[in-house]
Amino acid sequence: MSWSGGTFTRTNGTNTGSTLWAQDRDAGTKITATNHDTHDQDLADGINNCLAKDGSNVMTGALDLNGNELILDTDGDTSITADTDDQIDFKIGGVDQLSLTAAKADNLDDIAALTPTDSNILVGDGTNWVLESGATARASLGLAVGSDVQAYDATIVVDADIGVTVQAYDANTAKTDENETITGNWSFSGTVSGIGVTDAERANIKLNSLRIEVLEDDGFNLMVDGFVDAFSDETGIDTATSTNEVYDAAGNFYTNISAPSTAYANAGGQGDRTGSITVTTNRAIDSGTINNLVDGAAGSNSTDAVDFTATGTFWDTGDYIRFDFGSGVKKYIDEVTFAASATPSNGAWKWQGSNDASAWTDLWSGTWGTLNQVFSLTGVSASGYRYYQLISTGSGSGSDLWYQEVTFKIGAGATLTDMTLVSNTVTAEAEPTTVELLVLHKPVDSVTINTDFTAEVSIDGGTTWDSVTLADEGEFSTGVNILRGSADVTARTGTSIEYRLTTANSKEQQAHGTAVAWS
Repeated sequence: MSWSGGTFTRTNGTNTGSTLWAQDRDAGTKITATNHDTHDQDLADGINNCLAKDGSNVMTGALDLNGNELILDTDGDTSITADTDDQIDFKIGGVDQLSLTAAKADNLDDIAALTPTDSNILVGDGTNWVLESGATARASLGLAVGSDVQAYDATIVVDADIGVTVQAYDANTAKTDENETITGNWSFSGTVSGIGVTDAERANIKLNSLRIEVLEDDGFNLMVDGFVDAFSDETGIDTATSTNEVYDAAGNFYTNISAPSTAYANAGGQGDRTGSITVTTNRAIDSGTINNLVDGAAGSNSTDAVDFTATGTFWDTGDYIRFDFGSGVKKYIDEVTFAASATPSNGAWKWQGSNDASAWTDLWSGTWGTLNQVFSLTGVSASGYRYYQLISTGSGSGSDLWYQEVTFKIGAGATLTDMTLVSNTVTAEAEPTTVELLVLHKPVDSVTINTDFTAEVSIDGGTTWDSVTLADEGEFSTGVNILRGSADVTARTGTSIEYRLTTANSKEQQAHGTAVAWS
């Protein structure tokens, strides 16, 4: 009988159900080869109708999930669900990313059916998605020539209804302080100037150029009368002329501090460090103390190790083991070894660094599941961190064992020097009178702009330099400020543009990008 209506019922050809052999016994029927073969084949038929989890067979009919979630990845946070009628929900990383309905699918079908012809735009016509170009596209956007916008003409004509006020200039006499209000159809035969962008608008143009460079992970690029450099590589920097600059390829910035050499034998790396490192955890402990992880002993007992409480899923998302090196202390660590009494099975984790135990930088991510596992940290700030923590990023089965000792491959001390960062030369088409400079600057230490951090520009290839007085225009991103200023270079001659950034007074700082423009 096997499967019927989603229920599996056994049979031996004579009797059925969970007591079929008892039924044979009560009926005086002996165990026969025929009945046994029928029963075993019934079991085989039922098993053959099951879907193998190793993928060794395929479905031969529709599978009704009845609204249940289909999990797709190992940590259970990416899935497909249809628990709402006529709707499919896609979850990635534990977050609902897309809900697909018939109406949405119809829209996607409409778009997929379109041919991506060059210079066409995608618009809705009230019913479907369509491609339009030329006059049709302009009309849809409300930009019909002659009715919505004025066609190009060598003579500027302004409609009286617009009510525009411009600063008028004559071809022969510059009226620098006279405002003319256009009330009729005026034509200008001289030179019209004085209409342009503000300083803030120019700064935002440069900032947007830098944002594009950062998003595209691009480095140095030229603009009209200018250039930008997001430091995605060292293309735009004269490394032969610059001094003491340290390029951080992971963070795409220049700094004036270099990472120290590391060793487990350095102070704080191994041995009894309970007097210099405070260890904390938010996980309950069965036996031992958390500071046993840095006591220099690796025994499998409550004196030398720690045994965490094995409840629920053992390790939950957000469980951490944190190491605090103390107020005012930063340590550079590029490798950690975690000794245990047996091989753990702890799931997905991260190593992170922080100086305030609030904002954390990821240094390693992966599976914690190797005996005496060695974790190689990357992207560590050259100045190091006060706090390091190992934090769970997904519930795991865990392992009930003795966690014995944590040792650090630790730096003996970073080197802080004053840096001079000089750009490569860019040739201007004409000799400028003003050079504007924008710098993305991160003050790791307390920094006084124009004293601890200065900027200069040159138009003669670095022979002479003019100071740029920088002003802080606010944050570009967390901790990274926008510094902006300009220099009058009318006393100079040349078209070879460079900038020079200098740190002073042994203050740790980072330069995350620059934008230069001249006129």
